[in-house]
Amino acid sequence: MDEGKQARQHTHISQQAGSSLCYLPHPLVLHKGSTLVQTTEIELDDDCDLIYGEILASGRIRNGESFKFNRFSSHLVIRHGKRKLVTYNIQWQPASQHPSALGQMEGYTHQLNLFYVNTAHSSLDMRSKVGRLYNRISSNHPSESILWGVSQADDSVLCLRVLADNAYSLQEILKTAATLLHPTQSSPLSAAFFK
Repeated sequence: MDEGKQARQHTHISQQAGSSLCYLPHPLVLHKGSTLVQTTEIELDDDCDLIYGEILASGRIRNGESFKFNRFSSHLVIRHGKRKLVTYNIQWQPASQHPSALGQMEGYTHQLNLFYVNTAHSSLDMRSKVGRLYNRISSNHPSESILWGVSQADDSVLCLRVLADNAYSLQEILKTAATLLHPTQSSPLSAAFFK
């Protein structure tokens, strides 16, 4: 994403019944003067397992480029059949409304979003995973330099959001979460796994 340029990215993922996907791309760094518009659509059939995680960096921090991009627009939709399970939007335009404000980045420079969906799990199964993930992150990453929360967004959906001032902390938490949620697969810092 070069200065003054606009990039568009559209990702469409379709999982068949009984499939599994762990999608954890490298952190996204928003460069000075750039505009990125990304849309991600994920369609799940019955008995699907999905881990979708992303780390966003507000810029090349060490170059003094935090929140120096023009615009970042991200729209994620996850569906099970025709039913919408997750809609997640990020609209950042630092020149008109700075993302570091309360309610967005809370003064942090990096954000992790993770969505775990298992279309075969019951609400109780997912609630149990939320509790286990909360306990694991609390014990493995007790730092006061991060702000995080995990919740159950639907019977079959778990959401994790973490704010920090570096990508490394977020990658470690992402690795912890992916390992707990999908213990049969190793989870490097960046990967896509299929079953």
